[in-house]
Amino acid sequence: MFNSIDENEIKNKMEKCVFGFQNKIKSFRTNIVNINIVSDLLVNCYGKYISLINLSRIVLDNNFTIRISLFDNNIKNNVKKAILLSKLNLNPIDCNNEIIINFPPLNNESRKNIVKNLKIETEKVKISIRNIRKIFNIKNKKLKKEKLINKDIESKNCKKIQDITNFYIKNINVIYLNKEKEILFS
Repeated sequence: MFNSIDENEIKNKMEKCVFGFQNKIKSFRTNIVNINIVSDLLVNCYGKYISLINLSRIVLDNNFTIRISLFDNNIKNNVKKAILLSKLNLNPIDCNNEIIINFPPLNNESRKNIVKNLKIETEKVKISIRNIRKIFNIKNKKLKKEKLINKDIESKNCKKIQDITNFYIKNINVIYLNKEKEILFS
């Protein structure tokens, strides 16, 4: 008999989910604008989709303005189109060789909408974590069914899987609460 549920594999998969979640919510706006809001926007140019950060230099002019200097001015219309089609509700302004995006200060309604979207993303990542738990629980039951492990080991594996899941769900909740506070009180 052997214990073939790999805790490291479970942790690695769940850590990838948490990492993806952290990257996703970097683009959620707080009262101070950051370039992450637009840096990962995909622009259709040169026959494929490329992140805006790879096509330009993006700088923060002040707390409410982002300036985008394109490496190739021929793709300016594609960049503006990508910005307009994004769910960010931004209005790019064409200014000579640059694109400027002005952000109005956040009001209570816009903060609530951002938090609402944050909750949606948080729930999505929790579902991903639970799906990983489900996959490993199925593997565990299969090992028991095939008599590769006994009932005691199956129970221990289930507990380990649940403990790891609880740890990552708790981690996600902390990340969520910190970001929510940043959005509501910045």
